[in-house]
Amino acid sequence: MPVNAVNEISFSGRNIEKKEAKKARKEQYYKWVSQNQANDALKLSLGREVEDGKYKAAESAFSVAGMFGFLASMVAKTNVISRISAGEQLSKKLFNVNKAANIGFLASTGALIASNIIKNHNIKAADKTANERGFLSTKDRMKIKNVDVNYMVTDEIYKSHVN
Repeated sequence: MPVNAVNEISFSGRNIEKKEAKKARKEQYYKWVSQNQANDALKLSLGREVEDGKYKAAESAFSVAGMFGFLASMVAKTNVISRISAGEQLSKKLFNVNKAANIGFLASTGALIASNIIKNHNIKAADKTANERGFLSTKDRMKIKNVDVNYMVTDEIYKSHVN
């Protein structure tokens, strides 16, 4: 078997070029991911700050309510299970706590779903006016099949709004 490298020092010029090209491609990808996130945040906010703020406040409220409701229902459920396993009979009181925990779990799940619905509605509302405000909508960006063109377009949009 031929030895191509010793102590990670390559004796083949092509391997170095391949590694450098791969590294450059990876760095370009990470740069694009970062710029894409910035573009999406700007697309939601720039030119529609008040509307975006209302959506984000509602989304956060439902999300927090859902998480606290979920935790409270799990604590109540755990309390019921531990009391039953300790030998306590399944009384009407424990049944009502278990029923309340189940209802709390369903309500918190509903609040988390509502949070996602609000977030998606905000994105759709931003997409409707994205082109007018100098951004690509999600649908427009999905039409770009060439990765390099996508990087270039994202870079230009990012530079036009950030610089």
